[in-house]
Amino acid sequence: MHELSIVEALIEQVRRELARAGHPGPVVRLELAVGRLSGVHSDSLRFAFDLLAPGTLVEKAEVKIVEPAAECVCRACGRRG
Repeated sequence: MHELSIVEALIEQVRRELARAGHPGPVVRLELAVGRLSGVHSDSLRFAFDLLAPGTLVEKAEVKIVEPAAECVCRACGRRG
């Protein structure tokens, strides 16, 4: 389940961004976009977040995950679908 390492990296990135911005936290909301063709499962991502968030700046954050539709582009004509 690579979602664990994704959430671990996400929490670390949020921590670094808060430190860079001089904001002490905590984080109240995270909005994530997970592409349908990314191979990342939203349910597994939520499970990993619930497992790893306690004791961090994001432990009480509401997590919203959106799954934008996949889009293909024809290299020959540029048509999108």
